[in-house]
Amino acid sequence: MSYGPQTIFNMFNNADLRFPSIDDGNGGQIEITHGRFISLMESKNRQVRKDAFMGLYHTYASFRNTLAAAYSANVKKKNSLHQSPEICLHYGSPSGCP
Repeated sequence: MSYGPQTIFNMFNNADLRFPSIDDGNGGQIEITHGRFISLMESKNRQVRKDAFMGLYHTYASFRNTLAAAYSANVKKKNSLHQSPEICLHYGSPSGCP
């Protein structure tokens, strides 16, 4: 079984994607990461929370076409698996099976 779309997203999300650095509220800079995001969102400093949120989601938004293509490929893959003759024979003939 192929894991193409999921593998593409995981590599993009976990290896290639870089988030900006923001003011940590104490005069320093801190890079937003997946691991730091929740603690930044729990900061007592409202500006830190806002900057963390905007930094993370603006970064994802800048790749909206890439993410949409990966999502679309994943949906098409899953739909094709559910319409395969093997699935129809095993589970009966649900609507949409050939």
